[in-house]
Amino acid sequence: MKVSRKKTLNKYVESSLSHQLNFHERQAGQEFLFRNSHAFVCLEGGAGTLDEVLTYMWYKENQPEIVKGKPMIISESAYTGDPLFHEVVNGVDHIIEMRL
Repeated sequence: MKVSRKKTLNKYVESSLSHQLNFHERQAGQEFLFRNSHAFVCLEGGAGTLDEVLTYMWYKENQPEIVKGKPMIISESAYTGDPLFHEVVNGVDHIIEMRL
């Protein structure tokens, strides 16, 4: 499997700002997203999508009041057939089955 790596920031990111973003700011942003949403739809994506799916699962397990009553729908497209995302979906299914 070949993973593409971007060598430059996209044109909307100022290089001075990119160094100021850290883990705690990203975590606070995700918590804001999860607290202020009614549901989540996860489409095929990359590492960021995987991070958000796993963060949702972490909140579901450790701070359920944040995501209580807020379902996550994971959609796997038959058209693109991304093998990495397919494995993520299988992994999530496996975790859910283990909890039942």
